Amino acid sequence: MVQEGFARMANLYADGKLFSHSGSGSVIAYDANTGAELWKTNREYDIIEKGNIGYYNGKVYLNANDKLNYQYSPNYLFCLDANSGSLIWKDSGVVQSGMKGGIYLDQATGLLYAQDSYRVMCIDLNKTPRFK
Repeated sequence: MVQEGFARMANLYADGKLFSHSGSGSVIAYDANTGAELWKTNREYDIIEKGNIGYYNGKVYLNANDKLNYQYSPNYLFCLDANSGSLIWKDSGVVQSGMKGGIYLDQATGLLYAQDSYRVMCIDLNKTPRFK
């Protein structure tokens, strides 16, 4: 296993995988049984204060700043494919002000709760979000 620096959020175990945010900004998935790296994002995610990572139905969710467009980018809610790490969608909130704080994901209902600068939102992950 290659040392990536200090993680900036708690690791997450789900579906036989350990998901970690590295100090360099990558999100990495490891096989929980062997420790083998399964994938590593080539996109860097700068974790926001009190940001965290969640898992639901084969997808990984996190709040972060998109370091590809750091100067002009608000904080986003990202959705990644848990099997490949590829970006599925990202969104910056109801009023495009940027996501704030962490997320809460209800495993029983598939509801994800998050907030931007002005509103708390609830996203039903069982429906296809209309984000890009």
